[in-house]
This record gives sequence, structure tokens and C-alpha cells, in this order.
Amino acid sequence: MSQAKVDKHKYEKRNRKKLERQRKMRTTVKCITAAVIVGAIIGVPLGLKIYRSIPKFVGDASFDTFISNYIDENYAEDIAVLNKEDEDTTEDSEAVSDEDTDTTESDSTTAGEDTEGNSETTVDEETDTTEERADSSDEE
Repeated sequence: MSQAKVDKHKYEKRNRKKLERQRKMRTTVKCITAAVIVGAIIGVPLGLKIYRSIPKFVGDASFDTFISNYIDENYAEDIAVLNKEDEDTTEDSEAVSDEDTDTTESDSTTAGEDTEGNSETTVDEETDTTEERADSSDEE
């Protein structure tokens, strides 16, 4: 072996950890760079396609149409199930509210008999509030 080869071998043996770390860093940097380039090659055209498919400016009517068509195409079955559940719940709540209304009417009748003087004061306060609203609307 020539002296240059011997010196090179000794240098590599002495600095093996340092050289191995540098080699791993270079490999890592190459892999990351390749991933970024591949991502850019795939992502930019795909992103542009998606961006161009989104409406730029739409009026209220066309936007509402777009949203309702999208919902009808993708979620019609789910909405139908939810509407059936809401109708059942609404019917139950209407029945309960009718019962509450009957109870409230009988309670208010009893309360009106007990406090006749207070009801007149309440009417006066409501009239004053209505007059204040009318004055504030005239100022505008």
C-alpha cells in the first residue's frame, strides 16, 4: 500500500464516528429534499385543480343552490332520518306544551283573582314602555 492509502485509512479509522454522522446527515437531507420535490410535483397541480373548482364569487342565490345541491347529493339519507326524528320529537313537545298551557291559564286566573291592584300597575308600566319606544323611534 502506498503511504497515501495508509494515511487515508488511519484518518478514516480515527474519525469513523464523525464521518458516519456526516454520511447519515447527507442521506437524511437528500431524502427530505426528494420528498419535498415529489410533494411539490404532486401537490401543486392537485392544489390548483381544487382551487379552481371552488367558486370565486357567488351571489346569495347561486351559493344557496350550490350548498343545497351538495347537501342533497351527499347527505339526503341522513337528513331524512333526522327529519323523522325531529317530527316525532316535535309532536311530543306540542303535546306537552298544550298541557303546560292549560295549567298556566288556570294558574294565571287564580293569580289575577288574588292581586287585582297589581294587574293595573302592570298595565300602566307596559303603556309607559310602549310610549318610550315610540319616542325613541321618532328621534331616529
